[in-house]
Amino acid sequence: MKARNLLSIRDLEIHLDDRGSFCELSRNDWSEMVGFAVGQVSLSSSVTGVLRGFHYSSDHQRQAFILLSGEIFEVVLDVSKAGLADSSKFAQRITAEYGPLLCVQDYQTAHAYQVIQDCQMLYLNERPYDRELERNFHWLSVGTEIWPLKDPLISERDRNAPIIQVGSRCS
Repeated sequence: MKARNLLSIRDLEIHLDDRGSFCELSRNDWSEMVGFAVGQVSLSSSVTGVLRGFHYSSDHQRQAFILLSGEIFEVVLDVSKAGLADSSKFAQRITAEYGPLLCVQDYQTAHAYQVIQDCQMLYLNERPYDRELERNFHWLSVGTEIWPLKDPLISERDRNAPIIQVGSRCS
């Protein structure tokens, strides 16, 4: 069986001249590239040390994000299986040092990220946010050794999320 690509990362084209720069952040014809029509766009700003997640939608809503500035450590888990003990994982540092990056998540994934350098992210969601459909589990479900910064800043909701058994290797 062919492995799924849990997260695709693409450079966005930046047009530079002596006046500054211009970069398209969303277009109607991107639905083929991101795999869905965008129903909601949100902006998130986070300071160094923040850890958000793991979050996913129970109806497997598709999501992409554009890292506008800063650096994060992104972890994506496959939640398409009944259990997560053998879940596929993706873990990587992502930086916007050279310009914005478009990151497209597979539709049956949960993600968490830790902020390495203050960042801004633009979220592109398939549908408007619905709290009733949002699910989460504890960031420690993948262990402590994976996270690059110790003593993360965590919301009360993420701190109180259930810890589940997830496979111990990251790919």
